[in-house]
Order: sequence, then structure tokens, then C-alpha cells
Amino acid sequence: MRWTVLRQRFKVDIDPLRVAAFIFEPVQGERGFYMAPTEFVRGLRALCDQYGILLIADEIQTGFARTGELFAMQHYDVEADLMTIAKSLAGGMPLSGVVGRADLMDAAQPGGLGGTYAGNPLAIAAACAVLDVIAEEDLPARAINLGTQLKERLASIQARLPQLAEVRGPGSMVAAGSVDQKTGAPDPVFNGASARCFEVLTVTHLMRPTAAQCRSGPGREGLLPPDATGGQDVSRAARSARQLTGKVSFDFALMHHAANRVQQQLRSQDRS
Repeated sequence: MRWTVLRQRFKVDIDPLRVAAFIFEPVQGERGFYMAPTEFVRGLRALCDQYGILLIADEIQTGFARTGELFAMQHYDVEADLMTIAKSLAGGMPLSGVVGRADLMDAAQPGGLGGTYAGNPLAIAAACAVLDVIAEEDLPARAINLGTQLKERLASIQARLPQLAEVRGPGSMVAAGSVDQKTGAPDPVFNGASARCFEVLTVTHLMRPTAAQCRSGPGREGLLPPDATGGQDVSRAARSARQLTGKVSFDFALMHHAANRVQQQLRSQDRS
């Protein structure tokens, strides 16, 4: 049906010959870590081939071992024409890039491609080190293992938290979806409390010694721990999650308070 709608737009709204490119995320970053269905990606590739449109994959968040492959597009049997990269590329140093088919990359005249973070020698050295670590420590496999651990730990508390309706995400990109048991819609009270809990777990456990991120939004919370995160850190985070959910007996308004207390206790332990 989605292709029928798009083809209809090509007939009545815009000439496909005037469309330069389709840009998409293989895994939605800010909308809950949903992977694009294989059928969707294949259909998009076929549509691009039919009309001479470029397919651009946004791998800024998914690239460099996040999803269990070096790049998320490797989960599909199609290739993008161009791919944007950044974030994990240089381990936190300011570096981004565009890679793609040689005929496209070579089409630009000298000086025709550039960017704010292009050509930084220190960042490039960091990126080379990142690629070495990815290969030497097999971070794609490690991301799968880390993601499996996180999903299992989150699934283990679903029995006491019926609002935690779904745990999903490829590799170490892990998201948890909430739902109101009566309406089936995202639970706003739970969302606010769980956002605070995820923040505590991220900061106190999964940001040592490198950076992790917590994505939040309607009905979902997402964790992006470093692929180098150890199993001990995951276990500590899981224990705190059980502590947070067990103390408050589903009174999510109090969960904020419980989260603050856990964070203070952990900081005290670190100082001692």
C-alpha cells in the first residue's frame, strides 16, 4: 500500500525525475529504535532504480557496530548509493563524513566537498583507532551480546511493570515501549518516571568511562550504551532497575524520588 501511495504522488504531486534522493534511517533513532522492514528497504531501492533516484542511508547513529553489523544497511540485501556517518566514527571526537559509490564521490570537482569537521588530523587519528578497536575486539558481536543482556534484564521486570509493553532494538540500540493498560496509548505518567529512571541508569552505570545516551519520547525510552560496556555494568544497572521498580509499588509519581535516592547512594559509594 505504501508504494501505491508514493507512486500516486509521483503521478499527481511531483515528477519523479525532479526527485534527487530519498534519505532514510535504517533504524529510526529519535522515534524508538524501530528497524526498517526488509520489504520497505527493497521497495525503496527498486523505486530509486526505476526513476534514477539516489538512495541515501543515514548511518550517523547506527553506524560502526551499533546494530550488530558495522553498518545497519548490512542487515539488508540492498546497498545505498550514499551513506552519512558521524558520532561513533571517531569515538566522540568531531568528525563526520559521506561515503558512497565511486562514480558519485568522484563527480565533485576539487574543493566541491567540505564540512565544518572535515580534515581534522586529531579526529582522523581517533577514527583510525576506533576502526582498529572495532576489528580487534569484534565490536559488532559485542553489540549483539550487550543488547541481548539489556533486553533480557528489561524483560525480567516486565512482570512487575505491565506498562513496559515492549523491549526492542537491534544490537546495542535498546528501546522500551510503554502503554496504558486501559487505553492502549503511551502512558504519560509512566513515561515521565521511566525517563528519570533511564537517566539514572545511564549516568550511574552505562556512562563509565565513556559516553552513553538516553533517548526518550512518547511511549519509548532508548539506551545507547558504548559497545565497550562490560557485563558487570549491565548487571549493576539491572539491579538498580529492580530496586527502582520494587520500592515504589507502581506509584510512578514516587519513582522520581526513588531514582534520586539511588543516584545519591551510588555517588556516595563512588566517593568512598
